[in-house]
Amino acid sequence: MLTKYISGLLVMAGAWAIAQQTSDSHLAQLYYNSRVASEELPSVGKSSPQTPNKSRPAAVSHFGLRYNLVLFNQSTRRFELVPSDRNFRAGDCLAIDFDSNRSGYLYVLAQQSSGFWKPLLPSPKMPEESNVLNPGRKTRVPKGYCYIIKDPPGTEKWFVILSRDPSDIYKLHEAINHYSEPQPDAVPETGGQTLQIAGLVKNEVARFGKQAENRDTDILKISEPLKAQEPAHSVYVVNKSNKPFFTLVTEIEVRHHR
Repeated sequence: MLTKYISGLLVMAGAWAIAQQTSDSHLAQLYYNSRVASEELPSVGKSSPQTPNKSRPAAVSHFGLRYNLVLFNQSTRRFELVPSDRNFRAGDCLAIDFDSNRSGYLYVLAQQSSGFWKPLLPSPKMPEESNVLNPGRKTRVPKGYCYIIKDPPGTEKWFVILSRDPSDIYKLHEAINHYSEPQPDAVPETGGQTLQIAGLVKNEVARFGKQAENRDTDILKISEPLKAQEPAHSVYVVNKSNKPFFTLVTEIEVRHHR
């Protein structure tokens, strides 16, 4: 049941950098062929950049993420699956469901008008909420909430990172743990540590985005389920290269119009 509304945004999918759309269901097949049961992941908080590589899970080929947009129906008081290219209006209240074919740490951030990135998962406001994404165990962002689209119309962005390497996301994880949203008019002299941490999160997002430019990631949008129990209107983001990777990165553009 919906417990609260918070201001927000959402949605038209777009892959990061060189990721391109495809109508070929082969991408979804790569996703499912590489799917396994949940895997044991080490704690991020105990894994610094100096942690030996042997302690992290293995890199995997065809690392994949699937997500679905869900709209809260005011009449039925339920969430409904909707197409990723739907034309949303002010007052619509939305969330995103995530699934993956391998276990990983999920990070979802929304870009603010200031250019800084606000962490949505994990969130310092909900430290008890796990950001471990396991195959077959859907994670909704935000959990128990939805985002209301408000005027003026425009485009926002969500940045999504799914990583199996705790040492690679250690700096981002630690910054989010201490994150406070900067005031719109904050300056270095008055913002202090708040601006420093927000700047560190911004730099980490840029770093992951740069890494993603060199990876053969593809995106597939479907309207009807390709497999039994698959949700309609699914969007797949899959590394189609046979080369193993630890991390998958994509960007979701958040648009609404009058």
